[in-house]
Amino acid sequence: METALEVKTNSAESVLRESSNGSWLPRLQWIEFEDCAWLPTFIRDGITDALGLIMSVFKAYEPAFPLLREWAEGHDAFLDMASGSATHIRQFLHDSEKSGQAFPKALISDLYPSQARFSETESAFPGRAQAVSVPVDASQAPAEYKRLPRSIFSAFHHLNPDLARRVLNDAAQHAEGLFIYEPHPRSIRNLLANLPGLIFGMLSPFLTGKFSWKRLLFCTLIPVIPLMLVHDGIVSVLRCYTADEFRAMIMALPDNDFEWRIVEVPGKGALRFMKGLCVIGQKKKCVENGVLDNSPVNA
Repeated sequence: METALEVKTNSAESVLRESSNGSWLPRLQWIEFEDCAWLPTFIRDGITDALGLIMSVFKAYEPAFPLLREWAEGHDAFLDMASGSATHIRQFLHDSEKSGQAFPKALISDLYPSQARFSETESAFPGRAQAVSVPVDASQAPAEYKRLPRSIFSAFHHLNPDLARRVLNDAAQHAEGLFIYEPHPRSIRNLLANLPGLIFGMLSPFLTGKFSWKRLLFCTLIPVIPLMLVHDGIVSVLRCYTADEFRAMIMALPDNDFEWRIVEVPGKGALRFMKGLCVIGQKKKCVENGVLDNSPVNA
């Protein structure tokens, strides 16, 4: 059962605080290789695909799907930012189809969009997934998508505090909603949980269905990509924001029409020891009326 940590409206006086979530580990704003523009594309894709494999095998995103479906109800589409390999979107759409539940169209985007992976997702879910081919900055959504509700899975930690506040504010001022999910909170055990990533990275050319001699060389024979993967995983944990840090950023936002929730979600299976964090914002009028007015989505 998920634990609600906070519900907040645009009024600073109107806060329900049920519990707190913090970490004695200080947050570290260090670089991840995936953030670097100079990283060769095949290396970036290798890291992203190996990470997608890990998240898929351990179903790291599934605990957030019931909350995502509830948040997206009534919308025709939502804009997923920093989609990476789009593993979470494929899993969400597959899960929704399997359960026979209605779901909106997912627009997948990234600051460094991978057209090949996005096209695969589009082909797998025709009419349900749509690739955004241009780079999308999460702190300033393109005009044609600005009003759409936005989701960010396992990527918000990449943002430094100033940029994180800008992303929250841009959504609160312009979008119909915001859904953030971070599956790996800041803790020692989650740092150690990244070590098996070395094995997954070395096996990824054979397990992702994307074998190439270049990947065999840099994943298995000379494990450059696996070592970068483990590095980025450890840094990701150290960069994750706690509920208290999210709470502080939300409270500092300019006046907005969002109602905010911070929800702690326990993991599943082998990741049951991990408690992911969902930050959910939705326009107050949407919550009250149950009717959402979305801008049209370009085909």
